Amino acid sequence: MKRRFKITVGGKTYEVEVEETTPAEPEPAPPPYIGPPRILTEPPKRTPTPRPALSPPPKKIEASRAAVAPTPQLQQIQPSPPETAAAVTGETIKAPLPGVVVSIKVKEGDQVKQGDTLLILESMKMENSLAAPRSGVVKRILVQHRASVQHGDPLIVLE
Repeated sequence: MKRRFKITVGGKTYEVEVEETTPAEPEPAPPPYIGPPRILTEPPKRTPTPRPALSPPPKKIEASRAAVAPTPQLQQIQPSPPETAAAVTGETIKAPLPGVVVSIKVKEGDQVKQGDTLLILESMKMENSLAAPRSGVVKRILVQHRASVQHGDPLIVLE
């Protein structure tokens, strides 16, 4: 189908003939006819959903006590508190936040100054350096590399 237009550009008028090359889109089909609305005089009937039958509870088997070997009791192993930490006098540096010990920068017996990094703790994908609150000697390291610690757990004893 060809159509003619007049176009003005920069004060000059041009006659243009345009031909449509793409086929026209068909109009959308109307929704299918369902019929007149039904007027319900009573509520619709419900059909119950079939449910599987419950199996009876398992029967208890009675056995004589002599025939059954006693079940060994599991012992709860309590971690013993570090006996040396109680014996060592000094300031215990505790974890300021929960995390994982990524790196221990000092060894037992090292001299440290106030502000020196003692260890690095990773928490929420961030590395936090734990600095010495005062100058002194590292008396005891109470954690290991990659140990998970909670807020307030003892880390290092500084004398």
